[in-house]
Amino acid sequence: MKTVWKTVCLIVLLISINLQSFGQKHPIENVIDLVSGDSIFNNIALLEQMERFTGDNNFVCVDHLISCFDNKGLDTIYLQNYTQGCLPNIIAVKYGTLFPDSIYVLGAHYDSYKSGAPGADDNASGTSGLIEVARVLSDYEFEKTIVFVLFSGEETGRLGSKAFIDSLVNSNSEISSMINLDMISYVNDGDNLSVSICVNNASVDLMNTYINSLTSYLPDLKYVADSTSMIVSAGDHSSFWSKNIPAIMLIDEIDLFSPNFNNYIHSNNDTLGLSANSKKLTELITKSVVVTMIDILQIIE
Repeated sequence: MKTVWKTVCLIVLLISINLQSFGQKHPIENVIDLVSGDSIFNNIALLEQMERFTGDNNFVCVDHLISCFDNKGLDTIYLQNYTQGCLPNIIAVKYGTLFPDSIYVLGAHYDSYKSGAPGADDNASGTSGLIEVARVLSDYEFEKTIVFVLFSGEETGRLGSKAFIDSLVNSNSEISSMINLDMISYVNDGDNLSVSICVNNASVDLMNTYINSLTSYLPDLKYVADSTSMIVSAGDHSSFWSKNIPAIMLIDEIDLFSPNFNNYIHSNNDTLGLSANSKKLTELITKSVVVTMIDILQIIE
C-alpha cells in the first residue's frame, strides 16, 4: 500500500511540475520582453534636444551616448576619430566567448542633417533602438562577438561608416554581417506596423535569418523587402555592401512615393510625437533585432 501511495504522490508531483512549466515563456521570449518602448522614446526626447550635426563638433551628445553604453556589461567602449572637424564614431563591443573573431555589427547613425535639427526619427530613433538592444543583450553571454557602432557623418556622405569599415579591412578583421537601424519610429496609419528591409543580392541569407526570427516571435510586425527603391542604398549599410559584406537596413518605410514615407525628416518637424510618433513600432523593430541577434550570436544559457 505504501508503494502505491508513493507512486501516486510521484505522479501528482510530476503533473504539478508540468502544469507549472506549461505557460512559462521560452527564455528568448523573456529576453525580448525586456525591450522597453518607454526607454527608447525617453532617449529620443533627450537626443532631439542635443546638437548632433557632425560639422559642429559638439561633444555633449557624444558624452551622453558613451554614458548610455557605460556600465552595461560591455567589454570595451571607445571612440574612432577619423577626420578633423567630424564627430567620432562611438563603438562598444561584447566579445563572444567561443568565437570572438566571428564579428557581427549593429549600427545606426546619430548625426542629424544640419545644425540645430531635432532629427527624432532620422535618426535618434535608430540610435535609441540600438542602445536599447545593447542594454538588453549586455546581460547575456554569446558565442560570437557583437559590435555596436553609432556612426557620425552619415548625413554628409556616410563618412563614419566608410571610415569604420576601412579601418577593419585594413586591420584584416573579418565582419560576418551588419544590421543598420535608420528611422524606425514613424507610421502614417497607427495600424500600419510594418518594417522595410533594404537588401542586396549578397545579403539575402541575412535577410532570411531576420525574417525567420521576426515571424517566429513577433507576428504583429509585418515586413516588406526592397532592393530597388531609389534610396535603398542611402544608409550606412551601403558602406558594408561596398566591401561585399552582407548587410540590411531596417526602416519604417523605404518607398519615397508611399503615403507611409516620413516626409517630416530633414526638417524642423522631425520631432518626437509628430515624426517619431509610434512607440509600438519602435519597440517591435527593436525587439526584432534582439531576437535576430540571439539567433545569430547564439546565446549561452
